[in-house]
Formats: sequence, C-alpha cells, structure tokens
Amino acid sequence: ITSRAYGGGRLAPVTGTANIYLMSKGSVSDDIYGGGRQAVCGNTYINTVDGGVSGTWMYGGGEAADVTDTALLDITGGEFNNRVFGGGSSAKVGTVIMNVSGGNFNSKSRGIHGAGANGASDVTELVQINVTGGNLRDITGGSLYGKVTGDIEININGGTFEYDVLQWLANDDVKVLYKANK
Repeated sequence: ITSRAYGGGRLAPVTGTANIYLMSKGSVSDDIYGGGRQAVCGNTYINTVDGGVSGTWMYGGGEAADVTDTALLDITGGEFNNRVFGGGSSAKVGTVIMNVSGGNFNSKSRGIHGAGANGASDVTELVQINVTGGNLRDITGGSLYGKVTGDIEININGGTFEYDVLQWLANDDVKVLYKANK
C-alpha cells in the first residue's frame, strides 16, 4: 500500500472492532491507523507478523477520530522504520494494550510510545506494554505531546534494547526498568 491504511472509517463510525493485519509480504509506505480518519471506533486491533513492513508511523488509535474503548496491538514480527504509537495521532483512546513478542525496530524507528503523538492524543484509562521479544530501540509509556490520565504499566520479560528503558518519577528522578542489552 503506497498511501495511508485505516482500520476505521473516514466519516462513518465503527461500533465494533476495526482490524488491520500486516501479513508476511505486506508493506505500507505511509502511516497505519487502527482507528478512523474522522470517524469514531469502539475498539481497534492491529496484528503484525514476520515479513510485514511499516514504512512510517503506526497508530493503534485514529488520525483525528477517537477510539472509545481499547486499542490493541499485537506485534509478533515485522520491520519497523519509524515510531509505533499505541494511541492516536490527534485523537483520544480509552485503553492501550500493546504486546510485543517479535519484530525489528531499526535505528531509524525511534521506538515505541504507549500513548499517542500530538496534543489531543490523550489516553484516558490505561497504557499497558508487554514485551517478551523483538529487537527494540526504546520504549516510552507515555505520549510525545498528549497525556495519560490513567495508569502506565510496562512489563518486560525479554527482547533486546538499544537504550535503557526508563521510568520518570514524580520528583523528576529516573528509575531504570531494564538495561540496554544490544
């Protein structure tokens, strides 16, 4: 696919779950959104497997359309050339669950963000990231510019990391959750 891919609709809402499967020889050269462009989704699901390629940014949420319940991302393989966000671009998500058991996040990928990208990309309930494998650059439980008003959980039981996984504490101190091992 040489343009953007959306699991949800442009103008028509999805009341159930919008699904995207990036299969073994699939390739998307532009952004991937689990949610819609301008239409709300109830839930979203993105699954990537070995051989699939994401050329730019991947979002569990929508571009400018909220996901009212859960954005679920199962990353079991694939090649990632840019950031992966559990939340939306400029849209809210209730809960984000991201399971990473494989995949190669190369040095251009700039890592995984549990929440969204822009100021309106808040996650209102929970961000949960579970890592059991894969070659990763780094992980951030939060957003680039949005906020998480609920809890953030990062569970690491495997994988290879280029940078330390850090937790920022309330007093602006930092706790190392997982040491870089790449």
